[in-house]
Parts: sequence; structure tokens; C-alpha cells
Amino acid sequence: MSTTWDTPAAVLIEHVADGWEGLWSLLYAASHATVKLSLSVPLTTSADLTFAAMDLREARDELEWLHEHLTTGAVAVDLGPLRPTDLHVDARQILGRLTDAILERTYALIDAGTTPAETACLRRVAGKVYTARATILGPVP
Repeated sequence: MSTTWDTPAAVLIEHVADGWEGLWSLLYAASHATVKLSLSVPLTTSADLTFAAMDLREARDELEWLHEHLTTGAVAVDLGPLRPTDLHVDARQILGRLTDAILERTYALIDAGTTPAETACLRRVAGKVYTARATILGPVP
């Protein structure tokens, strides 16, 4: 990988807390990184990335509406700046890994047994993250 985000993203995915707090932390990092990427690409692709960032932010909102403590109890991680020398394709792949980790944790929380309200929330989160992931990575062959 040729981007400054590789190491912090790998550490975050590997060491983030389990449960709701970890899910929130991953969403926080992914939404902020997607905004940064959208600001560094040509205008023709930045709009799609902006919508992906909005989807990730809305997914985080879903968690916050259900569990208000996440905004103060979970760890907010910023992957740092995206340098002009960083490759956008690599940044997209890192965001793909983050969204994969988000989806894995989302499904793990559903499987662990949640209340009906939590399950509904997590299903909405999964839908928004899946849509964002598809936009970030492009069409799947």
C-alpha cells in the first residue's frame, strides 16, 4: 500500500473494542477518511464519495440515536491526512477493509442476540455501509 492510512487502519481494525463502541469507532474513522478522500479526488468522482461519506455518517447516527453514550464513551480515531503523494486507489482499498470490518462487527452483534430495536438499527447500519462500500470500491465484477 502506498498511503499513510495503511498502518493506522490496520491497527484500528485489529485492536478496536468489541461491541457497539468498536463499531462506532470504525464508522467514525471510515466516515472521516471518506470525506478526506472525496476532497482529494477530481470533481467527477468526489460527489459519489461525498454521498458514501454521508451514508457512513448516517450509519453512525443510527448507533448514536440508539446508544447515546457512544459519542462520549467510544474512541474517535482519525486516520490522519491523505497526502498528495498517496495513491487514491490504495486509500479506497483501505476504506474497503474498514467497511468490511464494520460489516463483520455489525453481523456479529446481530448474531450475539440483540433487542428488536437494536437488530433493526444494525440492519439499517449494514445497508448504509454496504451502499457506501460499493460506491467507494466501485462496481463489483
